[in-house]
Amino acid sequence: MNEDPEYSDAVRRVLTRGRGESLRLSAVLAKQLPDETGQQLILDRLCQGESTLGCRHLYLSLIAPYGARHLEAVRKGLGGSSADAAKAAAELVKEFPLDGALAGELRAFFDEWQVKEAPYPKGGGVVPESPRDELAKVLAAAFTQDHEFLLTLLADERPEVRSAARDHFLAEAAGSALLRSKLLEGTVTGGLRPDLLRAAVFKGLYSEEEAIAVAHLLHSEDARLRYAALPILDVKYLHLDQVRDESNRLLSDKELDIRDGASQALRGLEASGAEPQKA
Repeated sequence: MNEDPEYSDAVRRVLTRGRGESLRLSAVLAKQLPDETGQQLILDRLCQGESTLGCRHLYLSLIAPYGARHLEAVRKGLGGSSADAAKAAAELVKEFPLDGALAGELRAFFDEWQVKEAPYPKGGGVVPESPRDELAKVLAAAFTQDHEFLLTLLADERPEVRSAARDHFLAEAAGSALLRSKLLEGTVTGGLRPDLLRAAVFKGLYSEEEAIAVAHLLHSEDARLRYAALPILDVKYLHLDQVRDESNRLLSDKELDIRDGASQALRGLEASGAEPQKA
């Protein structure tokens, strides 16, 4: 540990002038100072200087206890132009108590970065950095009752954003016929990924008339929709005859996964005693 005032001043100068990867070295040098001194120098740079690519190293060097200046640094990073720094700042959000005011601020930053971030690549490629993946984890939990917001997250191009909302949405949909209807409609129209509907069906969210609506997808020309609806082939949701007839029909489906799912449904009938086992 270096307590020499001249060393501290030198670290301050390096931090002040650093922009890119030089801030990685600056963070290492700051760690050689007493924690209080080094942390304050890092916070000075984050709060008062330009938010650049290299600032991500400084955010990663921050340690507890976290306070108002740390939150100020988070705001500075999220409001800057560097996606790398903003992502590192967003990773610190979970360290702070989340009240309504802060949740609102973070949601505004989330919306800003939806415009500021580089486009998500179509058909493969390098995924651009963005703080929205981390922010979505906090926001999905904070705005669970805002169903339209959850649906917006689920329609996002970024898989991590969708993943953050998935379990919250399924928990809400279990008690909301409207959400289940929107999920089914959104899947059919292409706004929502079929894997979400499959998860909802697998969890038993659809029954009675709703289950029959899902079963209609077994006749879709889109194999993804047929596959998503497969878990509905269960006597817990549909009449025995319908489960048997649809399963037998799908044994000749052109998709192997669907044929396997239909075969599994028929084996389930036999195991439950609903159908006599073959000799």
